[in-house]
Amino acid sequence: MNVLQSILPRPWLMEVEASDSGCRTKPFGKPDKLKHRPVVLLISGEGVLSKKYLSGDAGLKKITENKELLWSVVPADGNTGEVTVSFLRKECIASLLDELAKNQIPLLGLRIVSQATPGEELTPEELLKREFSLRNLRRDKQRLNLLCELLYYRLRLPVLLFFFVLLLGNFLLSEQLRQENSVLQTELSAKQRNDRAQKELREKQGRIGGEYRKVPDVSFALLSDRIASYLPEEMRLSRLSLFPAVDTGNLIGRDKEVKLSFGIIRIVGETTIPGSVTLFSRFLGSDPLFAGVEVTALERRKDSSVYQFELHLKIKL
Repeated sequence: MNVLQSILPRPWLMEVEASDSGCRTKPFGKPDKLKHRPVVLLISGEGVLSKKYLSGDAGLKKITENKELLWSVVPADGNTGEVTVSFLRKECIASLLDELAKNQIPLLGLRIVSQATPGEELTPEELLKREFSLRNLRRDKQRLNLLCELLYYRLRLPVLLFFFVLLLGNFLLSEQLRQENSVLQTELSAKQRNDRAQKELREKQGRIGGEYRKVPDVSFALLSDRIASYLPEEMRLSRLSLFPAVDTGNLIGRDKEVKLSFGIIRIVGETTIPGSVTLFSRFLGSDPLFAGVEVTALERRKDSSVYQFELHLKIKL
């Protein structure tokens, strides 16, 4: 119940003065300020009648069962069994009840007192605790509905704010996770591409290595030194390929078979005197290590006096 008291709004005590000419309500401000706030009516004045009865008396039952009356019963001090019932006609506050209903102000309870009513001072919080006790809630469905209605209007804004914050947090978290997932996907794709490239490179190196293992036992250092000894001064070599791959271009396909030109040395270079290519070829062809020389290309570079050439030198195996 302490939890309910901390959640529910504090009841508003509205004083009503009853007289022979009718009921008059003391000023309580604008009704819209009390919307969805429970109200307790404290009715007093000359129009309130009070009588004392013993519990179970027929006269008491006659008053409490009369649909036209509003009443409050207060037990006397001690265990005498005597009670004081205070009552007045319902029509006295009919217009007030209509105004409360029109402005959606729930009626929590009535307290009808007269000068003969024993003192029972209850604070609004105590009255709230008594009206919404578990015993009353089980016995009175209308009171239970009132409690649910008060809780709904009291908690709807905090609950909406809670779900809004929850959805906003979920959106921000989802966006962060989406970005992190995108980064991870990018890194994973890059790693997969790199792994595939590394695998293809290893396969290519394996195929090339397998082919080179078939190469006869020839001293490449001796061949390189012999070629360099015949090189004219005006000539510069840019490439010397021992047993070059056949028709591969710059790339070797993943599943493409590697074929090497066994017994061939490819020589690429440039010179300022085209006749030096012929002289260089003649020297190489006369060497006992080589079986012959073929000039496969000789052309002048555009806008230059330099000639580019390519030779295929055959080795005696």
